[in-house]
Amino acid sequence: MPYRWNVYGPPGPVEKHKWLMERVPEEIKIVESLEEPFNILRLRESLG
Repeated sequence: MPYRWNVYGPPGPVEKHKWLMERVPEEIKIVESLEEPFNILRLRESLG
């Protein structure tokens, strides 16, 4: 999959969008199976 972001070459943007949308259900399962929430930003309490 090294060229999946190359939307201007074959097979083209329509097929690549279709491929990405086919992957969404699998990605949702992976994210939901994580023990901690996926999108939390944790900052240190102090910088010193």
